[in-house]
Amino acid sequence: MRILFCINSIGRVSGIESVTILKANHLAELLKNNKWGGVAICYSDKCNFPETVIPLSPLAVTYDTKLDFYGNTMRNLPKFLVRFVSKLFRHRKRIQAVIDDFRPDIIVSTGQAEKFVFPFLRNSDKKKKLVKIREIHFNSNYRYFRYSKWLAALVNFVDYRVFSRAFDKVYLLTAQDKRENFPANTRFTYMPNPISFGIDKDETPVTARQKSVLAVGRLVPQKNFASLLRIWAAVGKKHPDWKLRIVGDGAEMQRLQQLADEIRITESTEFAGHSGKVHDEMRKAQIFAMTSLYEGFGMVLIEAAACGLPAVSYKTPYGPEELISDGKTGLLAEYLDEKGFADKLDFLIQNDSLRRRMGAEARKDVSRYAADTIIRRWMREYEALLSEK
Repeated sequence: MRILFCINSIGRVSGIESVTILKANHLAELLKNNKWGGVAICYSDKCNFPETVIPLSPLAVTYDTKLDFYGNTMRNLPKFLVRFVSKLFRHRKRIQAVIDDFRPDIIVSTGQAEKFVFPFLRNSDKKKKLVKIREIHFNSNYRYFRYSKWLAALVNFVDYRVFSRAFDKVYLLTAQDKRENFPANTRFTYMPNPISFGIDKDETPVTARQKSVLAVGRLVPQKNFASLLRIWAAVGKKHPDWKLRIVGDGAEMQRLQQLADEIRITESTEFAGHSGKVHDEMRKAQIFAMTSLYEGFGMVLIEAAACGLPAVSYKTPYGPEELISDGKTGLLAEYLDEKGFADKLDFLIQNDSLRRRMGAEARKDVSRYAADTIIRRWMREYEALLSEK
């Protein structure tokens, strides 16, 4: 079995990149003793490569199509579209050359620029058909948060009802997304992401750590950190010995700092900036908080659980309702209900025994997302799709 992942870049700090590298590493290790096995990653944007989010296995082959999609800006929309379309034609030709060289059985689109050329890719051996897989690493309804309702509906229809017919299988990240948006479409299924690092074996009670509530993510509107700051304004004053620590960087840093100053929580709130050691940050805190407007999966929730952190989250579409067992591994608040969130966070801060119990349960529960477990599930999927071909 030979598997080719196609992605924009593996030289950027992003969840899609880290998950792709993680899967490629594990699959390459599994297939290393197979004469006809192997894993490759084909990317179009060099960015900071060979520096990657997590180390790339030497067993994984890499191909650079040298097209620099991220280098395009949308300041001049007509010019951007002309350049983008012209690059797609070259992209198809160069990925086809990679296929002719690597000879994969399965090609995987991570849902970015390469998805547009997948319908036109062919196996170099005309007697064999390529298994074409698309992975959607975001909420399938995310366009409704960014575009007008009619435009989002139109683009979703073209993307999911028409364009996705070119793929043998389309993988969402959550059962909820599949159930609510594609209940009768057998081409769509789901597969959760694996944890990007191992489950913490240190069983020291979470209450022995710093009295802090941790949030992690890019400082962008999607992550809705302004809501978390308003929540902390209500909760933090009741617990002056606790701090809110936000790890991440982004365009909203200045605006969020100004908001923290306006609502007078500057002394109890820390903006820590970007960290390359999120695992260490999670091992210092007692509670994890997430207030995102939408997520594809909510990777930080299983990473926090792997570090023994109980979480408080909105019922954000999608992820939290599957990743958090309400009342057992964390607490769920109704979507965008800031008072409800504040009440649950306040309740968890007040109850040491509950934090200890939830932290321990979270560490146990998250084992279902261990990398070995998820990779075995992927192997079964690949084998089934190949047998169908």
